[in-house]
Amino acid sequence: MKVFSIIILPFSMFLVIGGQYIVDTGTLASAPYTGVIIFGVGALMLMLAMLAFVGSSFEYRRLLSICCLLSFIVGTCVVGISIAYYAMRDGIQSHLVENWELIRVILPPTYQAQYDRDQFSSFMETNLKMAAFVGIISGLFLLLEAAVCMTLMHYSTLFKRQLAQDKENMKHVQAATSSPSGTKVDHVPHHVHARRQVILNLVNLKL
Repeated sequence: MKVFSIIILPFSMFLVIGGQYIVDTGTLASAPYTGVIIFGVGALMLMLAMLAFVGSSFEYRRLLSICCLLSFIVGTCVVGISIAYYAMRDGIQSHLVENWELIRVILPPTYQAQYDRDQFSSFMETNLKMAAFVGIISGLFLLLEAAVCMTLMHYSTLFKRQLAQDKENMKHVQAATSSPSGTKVDHVPHHVHARRQVILNLVNLKL
């Protein structure tokens, strides 16, 4: 979980800053819409990273459940969109090449694809495939994160139930040891006596 946060945090900050930069500078013709979308995706990824870090550090089941739900939804959407994007990449490439005269205006002067349509087409083909694969891998990573959240919530619930049971057993032990001498305490389970020292250390812990 913490590794996920460390990986996602710089990526999300890059998206947030990049979206803000696109909106402010008007680099693209569709800058307001593109910048807002990129900024929103970055903010969502940043929120997921923070939820994963705080939830895993303090074992907050509510935060983990929110992180699990959001990771599953976002991961599923990213995988689905990336697969559809990969399937339609030929049409997207053809559309971009047809509008090369308009696109080349915003390309850097030192970029060779600004002056060569064939090189621009080859560049678009490579980058469209790479973008689709990166999207699929990112979506699968988010789905894996959702599975990790579910596992962590399960073990956290089991631990807290066991802790509550140990506290209850400790109450029986303390009641038995404080009873008058000569009173039988055979009803106290044998394993409770064996774990008495461990339970004493757990009594001070909070659920």
